[in-house]
Order: sequence, then C-alpha cells, then structure tokens
Amino acid sequence: MTMAKTESNTLAIANFFIRKSLKENKAITQIKLQKLLYFAHGFHLVLKGSPLVSEQIEAWNYGPVIPMIYHKFKKWKNLPIEDVNIYRASNAIIKQEDIDFLDLVWHKFSHFTASQLVDLSHEKNGPWHFAVEKSKVLIGFVVPNIHMRNIDILKYFKQRFLHQYDLPDSHSFSKT
Repeated sequence: MTMAKTESNTLAIANFFIRKSLKENKAITQIKLQKLLYFAHGFHLVLKGSPLVSEQIEAWNYGPVIPMIYHKFKKWKNLPIEDVNIYRASNAIIKQEDIDFLDLVWHKFSHFTASQLVDLSHEKNGPWHFAVEKSKVLIGFVVPNIHMRNIDILKYFKQRFLHQYDLPDSHSFSKT
C-alpha cells in the first residue's frame, strides 16, 4: 500500500472490510476477517510487489491469522462483527488506489463463507499447509502459531490464484 505499514494501517484495512460488510449487510466474523486480510495480503504481494501488512502472518488451527487483529476483535468470537468505531486506526488513511485494490478483494471473496475461506487457506501445498508440515518435520509436532513466510505466500498466490480469479495485472494498480 502507499501508506506506511504499521499496526494502525493493518487495523484500518480490517476496519475497511468491516465497514464494507456492514454497508452491504454481509456478515463478517473474526475468522472471515482474518482470511480476507490474508487473501488481500497475498494478492498485494503478487500485484503490487510488496506486503500489504507489516505484521507477521501465523499459521493457526483455522488458517492464517494476524495476531494483533485477532486480539482486537476476539470479543466477537464466532459472531458477526458489528462495530468498527471502538477500534479506530489512529489517523491511518487509505488512499483511493488502495481502496480500489481492497474493493477488488472484497468483490472476489466476500461471497465465500468463513468455512470456505478456511478451506481455501488450508489447501495442500499452500503456505499454511507448508508452514504446518515444516514444523512437523523440524520439531516432530505442529508448533502453535508458526510464522508463514511472504515468499511462500507470494509463490503460491502467483501459481494458484492469480488467473483463477481474473485479477488485473500489476499495471492496473500503480506501485508507489
């Protein structure tokens, strides 16, 4: 994104998706929010050549998670998130080109249920699966909250999703 990548910016992106869900009356749970952030991050790596968020994405039981976002919204548990105001993103402003990008991700993935997004994020040989399997090999068991590498996310999204979802090429979004 064009704004500096900080915790407040990741929160602004989460709030963007929550506002979209409220405006369009499409429920968004904690799990669905995490997966939308993950897919937005993956496509951002491919289309804009840089990470969307600065926080480390971790492999949790239900797929990729940004822990800071989890802790900000965990009170909602598996219920639809209905409030964005208490999690203000301290003056983080999302520029129009970034709004266009996030709108595209929302358009492509908001119709999926949280369970469907979990299944997509758990695909065999994907970054989540790779991180979990690697921990089993290296340590002998699954390490909780193991980090997922951006290079693995980038390779997978390039290979698996880019053409399937008919996304524009990187020239459609200006790189800044």
